[in-house]
Amino acid sequence: MRRVQVLLVMLVWGGIASAFAQTGKIAGYVRDAATGDPLPGVNVVIVGTTLGSATDIDGYYVILNVPPGVYEVRATFVGYQPVTKTDVVVNSGRTTELDFELTETPMQIGEEIVVVAERPVVDPERVASSEIFRPADVAVSTPGIYDLADVFDLTVDVSDGHFRGGRTGEELYLLNGINIVNPLNNSRAFQPPTIALEEVEIITGGFPAEYGNAQSGVVNIALREGPSQEWSGNVVVRLRAPGRKHFGPSVFDSTANPYLQAFNSPEDWMGDSGEGSYYGFIGYGFNPPDSLTGGRIAYGMWQQARKELGRNYGKMWDSDVQVALGGPLTSWARIFLSGRFQSEEWVLPYTHPLETRQLLGTVTFDVGSNKSLRLAGAYNTNEAISASSSFWNWLWDRAIGVAPQKETAYALGLRFSHALSGRSFYEVNLSTLWTRFRQGAAVLDPNRFREDAADAGVWRYYNPPDQFRVGYMENDFLDERTRTWSLDAAYSNQLTSNHLLKAGVQARLYELDVRNRRNLSSPSDAQDEFFKSNPVDLGIYVQDKMEFGGLIANVGLRLDLYNQNID
Repeated sequence: MRRVQVLLVMLVWGGIASAFAQTGKIAGYVRDAATGDPLPGVNVVIVGTTLGSATDIDGYYVILNVPPGVYEVRATFVGYQPVTKTDVVVNSGRTTELDFELTETPMQIGEEIVVVAERPVVDPERVASSEIFRPADVAVSTPGIYDLADVFDLTVDVSDGHFRGGRTGEELYLLNGINIVNPLNNSRAFQPPTIALEEVEIITGGFPAEYGNAQSGVVNIALREGPSQEWSGNVVVRLRAPGRKHFGPSVFDSTANPYLQAFNSPEDWMGDSGEGSYYGFIGYGFNPPDSLTGGRIAYGMWQQARKELGRNYGKMWDSDVQVALGGPLTSWARIFLSGRFQSEEWVLPYTHPLETRQLLGTVTFDVGSNKSLRLAGAYNTNEAISASSSFWNWLWDRAIGVAPQKETAYALGLRFSHALSGRSFYEVNLSTLWTRFRQGAAVLDPNRFREDAADAGVWRYYNPPDQFRVGYMENDFLDERTRTWSLDAAYSNQLTSNHLLKAGVQARLYELDVRNRRNLSSPSDAQDEFFKSNPVDLGIYVQDKMEFGGLIANVGLRLDLYNQNID
């Protein structure tokens, strides 16, 4: 029987109003510098964009749907000197308060006053447990910030990717409004480099009603957009000098590891263990005429198993190259592209360096004075190693004793927004996320069993008395694929200077395809994990952001419906 689960989330007080579409707003008053009277009809525009507004009878203006970034904002009025404020920072879901004072003057046309905007010491918008980081600013004051994981280290509420007070996997990650959470294991599919980021917002409490499927935290990640005037780019190259990646001596140094000296001669193998001669432990199937011959055969086999004795390692350079480039394509379109290319040696010698490749980008189209279209995409592939904590099973045979892992993901999002008036707009966001995770030793076919390779009559897994095995293959084979289709639509209206109303609907369709074969040591131990599923969830919400001077509150109502689509 298929079941539909319903969750109703009631009033949320003190939350922040971070927009799912990752835009903010600029609002304030324009007054006469001499009298303090409000000035109606003043044009306030964001320089270099099509965004702007005009003041009402109270001198109040608001510019909605502003992408996060740093801008110049200009106020102009006939008979008054124009004023431009620079370094105006806009954050996702936040209100940037920007007031102007214009001076009545008969100055010549073209003259204006330029003022550098100052951010308040105390952020009045921070009414919940949230922090916003702009990598461009952080990189100047805090060296060593290269990707999203490094940004997490800057907040006290997150430790090693874990949100305090919650459990792992209860977070929601959004990349330009795209849900990048793997629905199978709740991990994030991308680790964007800071060179590609405009800002990162980390929310650990007081979630607005527009956020569903989040209990521990919400992370809003905004990619940079290409500049509209000229092309620009930057490159970051990091290198790690060769050297071992663990404490202590080499694991292949016989002088530093006593167990390697215990059987380092034929005579050592001639001894008796109490359960038979030592050479019998490695030489299954041999029937030597005497103990000396048995010891020599066993010692020769042990030398093959310990062929890396005395091997030096840690000779490779690790590299991390990050590239970013952006600029105008036409007068109405601009692009930003970023790439990251990493190559790292594993902690012990492996068949090849582990590589990560990541591409991210945005394309912004100004399709009209009140419309915009934004395309965002990301691709990631990375390699890793899964190694059992029983290191004696793979230390001397890492080619087949460990399981290589490969994760691949791509995401694509299209967002359209349309300003119906100076105080209202709607936006529609359609996105998809595809992931695949694979794990398994390359030497063993997933339709065979480890005991097939062990049935040789000469040795079993090459198991010497010191228990450090050779030929003991990793026997879990994982193949997990997911696709997430997302549709988000929302309407926002600045009803008054004190109320910003937002209502929306969110729909998710998941395609889960799991083809795992575990514990392939023998037919009796094998476990198959095969299933396909297409869960669906739907969310409807309405919220009101109320701003009264220093008092800011967010009140919302949300309804969630889940259908697991399981018989």
